[in-house]
Amino acid sequence: MTELSPKQEELCEQTEWDFSHLTAMFINTTLKPSPEVSNTQGLIDISAEIMRRQGVSIDQFRAVDHDIAPGVWPDMTEHGYSSDAWPDLLERVMDADILVLGTPIWLGYKSSVCTRVTRGSMPTHPSSTRLASMPITGGSQDASSPGTKTGSSTAR
Repeated sequence: MTELSPKQEELCEQTEWDFSHLTAMFINTTLKPSPEVSNTQGLIDISAEIMRRQGVSIDQFRAVDHDIAPGVWPDMTEHGYSSDAWPDLLERVMDADILVLGTPIWLGYKSSVCTRVTRGSMPTHPSSTRLASMPITGGSQDASSPGTKTGSSTAR
């Protein structure tokens, strides 16, 4: 369990909403493979712990620990690469209600690993994407009850 500051602890105890039906996926785009110490992981650990204490189920991975082929297609093995971990990882991403990308910033720029994960998430053509090519479904929030899903929607 990650230790929170007294202020973070206080905020976790003040909630009156139920978020136990939500899941969150944290993708750490540090350049450091596991188990190296990552400052980005430290920030993710705090955020994940706050969500966990609110009842949110957490999943996470370090992108650098997986063979994610460069490119913009959902499965780059169909475009000449011998392997691509992204299709399997994408299933986990799409199962989440919340996606958090954690990246180190160096001289004002996100990591190259973050670029590899997000490449194609803001495409000029939907068929040439990784994240954005997959249909996203999730519950809409009722303004009077932010912790409760009231319906579903599909977006591209």
